[in-house]
Amino acid sequence: MKGLVIFDLDGTLVEDKSSWRLIYERYSLEVASDKNFSEFEAGKVTYKELVRKTLVDLKIAGAVSKDIGELFSKPTVVPYALEIIQELHQMGFKVAIISAGVCNLVRQVANILGVDLYFCNEIVFDQDGRISAINVNVDPTKKGEIVERLQAEFNLIPERTVAVGDHQMDASMFSKAGHYMVVGNGYKPGKNGCSISNLGEVLKWIKAWYPNGLE
Repeated sequence: MKGLVIFDLDGTLVEDKSSWRLIYERYSLEVASDKNFSEFEAGKVTYKELVRKTLVDLKIAGAVSKDIGELFSKPTVVPYALEIIQELHQMGFKVAIISAGVCNLVRQVANILGVDLYFCNEIVFDQDGRISAINVNVDPTKKGEIVERLQAEFNLIPERTVAVGDHQMDASMFSKAGHYMVVGNGYKPGKNGCSISNLGEVLKWIKAWYPNGLE
């Protein structure tokens, strides 16, 4: 492998900004979802505390595997996503997803797009299908640590790593990449990044950054 392109999921590869909020919506708990996430963004609670609140809320709501499986059974990816990832593979890049979203969705999208690697947060259910735990594999404020692990595993310098996200929570991921793209206006890029209006611009920038390909 000569290079790596890493995508966020929510708001980047799918239109919805939060797969967790979609679960809250399924149980009519949108107000609680927004309150919890606002507290997290404001630094009033840690991500672990946010996850604990989420687990309690969904247990009380009676969340079950059948509901959540159906919710994410037929995800719709954003335009251009499949074609872009196919061409990235042809160019010699591996493609990964790093998402603090729900593995039920991330896994489906990874399969649809042919993504090589994915990292996400897993809901655990008991033998009766009721939610029992949430395994945190991705803290949204620490995505950069996963990027560093991948660079070490594949012996890649940062210059050979591109990150694509849509939110300030992707900042640590951006900081470890040689180049990065921000979809929309959720984060102001620095010198190694750029803003794009949609995923259709990804290849244009990658070809500009690597005019001679991955040699």
